[in-house]
Amino acid sequence: ANSLHMVTVLSVILVSVFAYLMMVFERPIDNSSLTDYANCVWLIVITMTTVGYGDQFPTTLLGRMVAVFASITAVIMLAIAVNLVVSKLTLSRAETKVLEVMDTIQMRKELKAKAALVVTRWAKAYLQYQHSDMKVRPGGYLLIPETRSQRKRNLDLRAAVYSSLPLLIAIEDFSQQANVMWQNNVPSDLPEMVAHVTSVLEQHETRIGHITDLSNQVRLLLAELQTLQEAKAGASS
Repeated sequence: ANSLHMVTVLSVILVSVFAYLMMVFERPIDNSSLTDYANCVWLIVITMTTVGYGDQFPTTLLGRMVAVFASITAVIMLAIAVNLVVSKLTLSRAETKVLEVMDTIQMRKELKAKAALVVTRWAKAYLQYQHSDMKVRPGGYLLIPETRSQRKRNLDLRAAVYSSLPLLIAIEDFSQQANVMWQNNVPSDLPEMVAHVTSVLEQHETRIGHITDLSNQVRLLLAELQTLQEAKAGASS
């Protein structure tokens, strides 16, 4: 906010200065409307905003140079203002991370709710299938003697459960929510996973290098020991 305030103040100062210079440089021209300071301010503002009505224009060389400098300064000030606005509207790394965490928590809650709905509707479809295997009598329910194989019963149960339209809708919603959550987490989790794998590989390379150094030292010690044994055997003979 302070930066934008400074840009605004600087723009007002530049308009005032350029308008004064325009008035000074256009004074030698007879019957010129730019001898009035208000007209000069109007010309500078129209020039710096790239509107250019053409009702006022300088005729002297120095006046035209002032108009050119005003145009160039306006482009620079506009670029600075746009950069400041973009920097104010752009989230920082910490803010982006917090927003991602909040979105992840919200998506996990929605995913749990959809998973609970899938389980509930599956249980309802299963109970309906169990009731369909019972024969209703005035005294209550009587189980029909089971003559099907276990595989046949499983196939019938699967067909009955997946014939439930509410269950299929809940499963589809759950699948879509899981895919959305996975797609949102991949861009943020992948760099962290790559960094973690790279760190682990570097640690393993360091350990391998350390083990290699130790093995070289052991070889040198064995060579020295063998040399000492040969020297001792030669001396005893």
